[in-house]
Amino acid sequence: MNRLLTAIVDDDVGAVERLLRADASFSTQLVRKPRPDESGIFHWIYVGDNLFHLEVQNTGRGGSGAPEAIEAQREIIAEFLARGVSPGLKNGGGKSVADCAKSGWIRGMLSRTSA
Repeated sequence: MNRLLTAIVDDDVGAVERLLRADASFSTQLVRKPRPDESGIFHWIYVGDNLFHLEVQNTGRGGSGAPEAIEAQREIIAEFLARGVSPGLKNGGGKSVADCAKSGWIRGMLSRTSA
């Protein structure tokens, strides 16, 4: 799971695809131990989080990430969806992936899948 987290944070679409192809269970595993993530902006990854929940959160402040980062995010989200991961997947706090998505374009991707 650590390698997948690193690939997601680095916007490494190819690595995400390879890792999910090698072990599809990564796509739905929940974090068992809280830990800080100091890549980019420091934040905590909490017990019960799922990497898909993290991926649907905004890139940059207010979703204003660089176009390259947004495109990588779009491709990684599409990879999770292609693997059949549901936008309804709940984290330890009871929030679904869709609940964690704030950007309109991400909510749109998730709603097309759940419809």
